[in-house]
Order: sequence, then structure tokens, then C-alpha cells
Amino acid sequence: MRPSAIIATCLALAGAAQAQTADDNVAGTDGTNDLGHLQCAANASAIAESCPYEVLRKDDGTLTLRVLFPGGTGRSVYFDQGEITGASTPEEVSSETFKSGAMLIYIGTEMRIEVPPGVITPAE
Repeated sequence: MRPSAIIATCLALAGAAQAQTADDNVAGTDGTNDLGHLQCAANASAIAESCPYEVLRKDDGTLTLRVLFPGGTGRSVYFDQGEITGASTPEEVSSETFKSGAMLIYIGTEMRIEVPPGVITPAE
């Protein structure tokens, strides 16, 4: 097989894999929920990396922010009207909100999530 044919085959397979991944995540694309990437770090000394997230909104103004950290650990942070009410961990959860509207969430002493403005908004 020629090198150009090998490259074309690899690109076609990669495209099919991406399409399958996108289809697997349709739950977050209904106009109410969101999928995307934000910056997060799994430990205090790590530089923040791009992490996939999902926001699940309810009509009552509550929402869940799910984040997949580097290494595969997932965490959910629960909100009511933009305020943190808990998380999927017994560790302490705290946050800072900046004038820009960005939020920095700390889970325990190690994990952090950098949430851009507009991500944590209740359903309208």
C-alpha cells in the first residue's frame, strides 16, 4: 500500500472515531445542557489542562457540572442559582468568583476547576 493511501485510511478512521465520539455525547447538546472543555488540574502542583465537562441544567435553577480530570477521575459539582451546594466527594469544596464572571473551584486541597463566565448559568 502506498504511503498516501495509508495516510488517507488513517484519516478516514480517525474521522469515523470522532463522529462516533460526538454521537455518544448528544445528551449535552439539547440547547439546555452544555458540553465543552475547561481548564482543570488533578493536583495542586499540576499545571491546568484542558478537561472535558458537561453541564446538566434543571428547570428549578439547579445544575450539575461534571468534569473529567487528567488521569480519568471524574467529579460533579452541584449548584443552585449559581451557588455551589455540594459535590460528588466528601472533600471540602470552595470557590472564588472574579469580576469577569469566571469561577475557580477547589475540591479538597488538590483539585481545581477554572470555569469561564457563562458556563454556570441556570436554565431559563
